[in-house]
Amino acid sequence: MPGATIHNKVMSHHNSADKGDQIYQWHHVSKEQTGKREFVAYTTDMWTSVQNIAFMCMTVHWVTPDWRLESAIMQTREVCEKHTGENISIRLADAATEWGIPEDKIAATVHDNGSNINLAMNLLDAWPDQRCFAHTLQLAINSGLSVRAIEKMLGAARRLTAHFKRSTVSTEALRAKQVALGGVGASAEGGVEEQCKILEVTTDCSTRWNSTLDMLDRLVKLRWAIGAVLSDPTFTARSHASTLELTDGNWSLAQALIPILTPLKRITTLSSGQNYPSLSSVFPHLFIIIRNIEVEVAEEPAAAKECRQIIVRELKRRYYADGYATSNAAKAAVLDPRYKLMKFFEEGQRKESYEAIRSEINGMLLQPAPATSDSSSTNPPPAKKCKLDTFDDELADLCSSAAADNNGIIHELDVYLSETPLTLNSDILQYWRDNCARLPKMASLARKYLCIPATSVPSESAFSTAGFVINRKRASLSPETADMLIFLNRNWDSCFDSAGSSAAAASASSTSSASDSAIAAP
Repeated sequence: MPGATIHNKVMSHHNSADKGDQIYQWHHVSKEQTGKREFVAYTTDMWTSVQNIAFMCMTVHWVTPDWRLESAIMQTREVCEKHTGENISIRLADAATEWGIPEDKIAATVHDNGSNINLAMNLLDAWPDQRCFAHTLQLAINSGLSVRAIEKMLGAARRLTAHFKRSTVSTEALRAKQVALGGVGASAEGGVEEQCKILEVTTDCSTRWNSTLDMLDRLVKLRWAIGAVLSDPTFTARSHASTLELTDGNWSLAQALIPILTPLKRITTLSSGQNYPSLSSVFPHLFIIIRNIEVEVAEEPAAAKECRQIIVRELKRRYYADGYATSNAAKAAVLDPRYKLMKFFEEGQRKESYEAIRSEINGMLLQPAPATSDSSSTNPPPAKKCKLDTFDDELADLCSSAAADNNGIIHELDVYLSETPLTLNSDILQYWRDNCARLPKMASLARKYLCIPATSVPSESAFSTAGFVINRKRASLSPETADMLIFLNRNWDSCFDSAGSSAAAASASSTSSASDSAIAAP
């Protein structure tokens, strides 16, 4: 039958040998293309699968010749040896060698604050490293939430949410009480649309502080409906209700923590984006966090005030140590045309940041970077979208005003600083695309520092993919097969972009000929 012949021919195109060759070629082309980039940045993290096998993931990030921010998964490899700093450093060095990336092209390696990865980066002297902003922020917030009164309140909140999660009767009663309250599932603090929703309680996860905020926010919105359920003996025995009810002090404390944690959650989300440069926003975000958290609030619970103070102290200790003005994040901010006036630094630190950029330019022997466009895409990346609010207004204010004093700075940097900063939602890569020929050395540094992610989220998100690839129904996958499947899943588009003119085109031609022959067969 012709149909069977077509089916057999198409299936033969997808046999393991053909696909294995094509995958190998895509993998090889990806390595070759990545190795040609002017500068690249890594992220890395470790994960344990359902097979109880440890994997180490590495992602690579770069700015293309036509100023698009690109990334790819390098590898997700099994780690059999102990996770010591020395062994991790060997793994990182081997990956760079395998991908043909010399040390002088590595802009930074972004990682969490684990002692083993910190030791690994110390052993790799020539590799600049960058602590994950999201993880560092989490450590500071966890320190603030460790206040004794807050810990007790969170324990009571978890017992309360666990009760509703376990009891279907109480959950249905909570829904009914929301309807009885006029459809107001949330308190009057929620928006009109939210007030019409029937909400459920949520509980937190110990490894994600933002889930603690979500839990408190939901409890405060459901406070009166929860109180109605617990006070109704039809659904909750009075002896049990007394162990679940939060005190007025706990409710006040939960409500006071929400405005402290909400902007921190938003900044974590903004800093974790992968489609736009994020490292340049670290110090502007820190400036706004500290300036707003330090403001005293009238009649605030003492525990909430102490939480504010601890978070500010921890952030200052971790980010404003000696040399912070010449860090990767500070240099990235100078090279971000929105934040280049560095209004979030004092004058002395601002001059240090400018001097660091000037020193790098003086040491450069690079030719002006060509402003060519890849054949794969001619569309600029979309501008980052943000809703205007107080947070955005404060960020926008940092983008304005007259240029800072830049006496003594070399001509290219002098010209750059004298020009009007971009607005907050401007596309900074588009700016460098338009000005790279005019400011070639500055543009080269922009490629170097703007490709560095602020967080190690790209590696962590790769493990979400890994969790779908290696699940309980596919627990027999070998680590090598899993590595290749994850590589293809996350790099599929770039595989076709880089190899489309060679492997994919040749494969398509071969398939077309085979299909024509099959259709012509009787």
